[in-house]
Amino acid sequence: MEQTLPIVQQDEWLKPVEGEINYRHQLYTDKLRAIEASSGSISDYANGYNYYGWQYDGILQGWWFREWLPAAHDVYLFGDFNNWQRTELRLNKDRNGVWSIFLPDAMYADRLTHGSLYKIHVHGNNGWLDRIPAYATRVVQDERTKDYTAQFWIPQPFDWGEDALFDRKNENLLIYEAHVGMAQEKEGVGT
Repeated sequence: MEQTLPIVQQDEWLKPVEGEINYRHQLYTDKLRAIEASSGSISDYANGYNYYGWQYDGILQGWWFREWLPAAHDVYLFGDFNNWQRTELRLNKDRNGVWSIFLPDAMYADRLTHGSLYKIHVHGNNGWLDRIPAYATRVVQDERTKDYTAQFWIPQPFDWGEDALFDRKNENLLIYEAHVGMAQEKEGVGT
């Protein structure tokens, strides 16, 4: 016998759909267990962007590119930085289905730059297909062909120069302007 979930115990109107709620809760817990089994924890899974995609390695001096494609047979990285040669840069697969490649600055610093375009060439059960990586942080569309391509997006931090938010003499906070109740009919704080 299934245990009644607290949400159903607290709301009698949910009793007629308890079976559907239990089914959906089971789907959730099954997926959560699968994520925890493959990633260690839901936090590690959510922080995947710190591992997948483009990650700079300061010790090795270059860029790692990683993509999780456990069912793929072969994966290649290509883009304008290698003259769109689809099968030149083969990724290596680990036992968890993560494909990766390291591009050292010594060879790619002048070619793989902010704004470079790239895709992955994936061989799966459905054949060879060009794909945009799941962890691409920026995707652009070609105006002529309407094709989408991932873009290597590593902008330089904005230089605020000598602008200061505080009066340097006495470090008092300077408030330029405040509009209490703006964007609503009645006085008060608008949300």
